[in-house]
Amino acid sequence: MKRISLYILSIIAFSSCIDNVDVKELGIEPKMVLYCYLSPTFDTTQVFLSNSQNILSYESKVLGIITDAKVELSTNGKTWVKCSYDAKKERYILSKNDFPIREGQTYYIRAKAPSYKETIRASCSVPYYRNIDLEIDTIESFEFMISAIFKWKDYPGEDNYYSFTVYSRNKDFNGPNSDTQTYLLGYYLYDLQTESQVFSDEGKDGSVLSIESYLSNQQLDTMNADTVIFTFNQINKDLYLYEKALAKYYMQASMYGLVEPSLLYNNIENGYGLFTAFTFKTFQYDFTNHHFSEYVFPLKHKLQ
Repeated sequence: MKRISLYILSIIAFSSCIDNVDVKELGIEPKMVLYCYLSPTFDTTQVFLSNSQNILSYESKVLGIITDAKVELSTNGKTWVKCSYDAKKERYILSKNDFPIREGQTYYIRAKAPSYKETIRASCSVPYYRNIDLEIDTIESFEFMISAIFKWKDYPGEDNYYSFTVYSRNKDFNGPNSDTQTYLLGYYLYDLQTESQVFSDEGKDGSVLSIESYLSNQQLDTMNADTVIFTFNQINKDLYLYEKALAKYYMQASMYGLVEPSLLYNNIENGYGLFTAFTFKTFQYDFTNHHFSEYVFPLKHKLQ
């Protein structure tokens, strides 16, 4: 797979001596940037398409959204279904009824825009959601957080990749008609031992895997004390490699500010970005009664 070099730059140090740089002036043709996450659970597939035109620019078109592209998806690389552009969402969309996403299936995507010479394309496979024996053990309970271990049984005989997303309820006081709306904000769970947010069964096929993490009061359900809402995600290798590279990028930026180039994973041919897939289930866990239950997000709650 190709990789992209991202340069972490100090704005304070360079803003006074570096003007906007157009990649065309460097003899580099701009490319399209595509991001698309597939999941059988989603009712709509959404594709975000932007450009890679400028470097070190403060102009709004740095991440200019491409609105005039032809974006298509396929199950076999031969028969294609066209996405429509949704101006409000600034995404190319395709409904589940028109293009269902299924576990174990490989999908293909391609995009062509008038201002770009090359068609970008990619493929990815949707992982199966395997039944795992998920357990949560409480290590310590503090006034403002709970220390817990998440355990699960890896499905043997295949490469598997995982992550957890935990949700906190937040209030939006600017809803329609001045009503207060509740939205759920998701965070990755980090393993305190490996400092990672994505996990692999490499070298541990079929074993019991575990992570140790802290859950703060913000992540615990304040409406139902000592409960947590989270999703267990089974992701594909592309998403695993991308998240690993992205975590390294942010770690270097926060620790050093200006560092050597960091490689960000990319699986888009003739362009940049990520075409990936995952499956998941959402649970609610009661730490007091040690009880699991599957959770369905209420329609009145917005996900962010």
